[in-house]
Amino acid sequence: MTRVKICGLTLPGDASACQEAGVDYLGMIFAGGPRLVRQSAALEIRKTVPGAKLVGVFADQPIESVVETASACSLDLIQLHGHESDSDVSAVASGSGLPVIKTLRLGERISEVADYLLFDLPKGRPPAEDEREQLWAQARQAVDDGRRVFLAGKLTPADVAAAIDTVGPFALDVASGVEFAPGFKDAALIRRFIEEVRGAST
Repeated sequence: MTRVKICGLTLPGDASACQEAGVDYLGMIFAGGPRLVRQSAALEIRKTVPGAKLVGVFADQPIESVVETASACSLDLIQLHGHESDSDVSAVASGSGLPVIKTLRLGERISEVADYLLFDLPKGRPPAEDEREQLWAQARQAVDDGRRVFLAGKLTPADVAAAIDTVGPFALDVASGVEFAPGFKDAALIRRFIEEVRGAST
């Protein structure tokens, strides 16, 4: 079945709601923006959901800092969301001993060394008319090439069936589509998203 990653968690209660709903990966952003978490908040989330798979999101940050944060917060995966090279990906993987997800935007070069690829739309503006369609096509090609793909890009519960049917991703990644404000999750939308995934994956 297609897995689900809820990203941009900032509160322990939201992490609990995700775990109770059956979310596979819980993402915390260490790279700035309205969903930024500090290490202290990340540790509280880890204490609240000790068995969850936590993904730390970083962007163009020093490798040593990424590795240190991953260790301090007991992360399970690292997501590199900036313009990191394959040598950066390899260095983070080697230094942390963790799997790495490399984020790609439309047209960017596919990482050859990342354990997972995450296809996303640009932030801060609505997607162009055919931008999502092109992104999904690029993601589908990666799936066909045998890569494990996370598909993001302003997904909502209404997009789930089409995304799974068109792309066949390893996982769907959602943040704003299950929020009532940046960094604050809506438990009902999380449950609906999971229900849509389960329905589309059967």
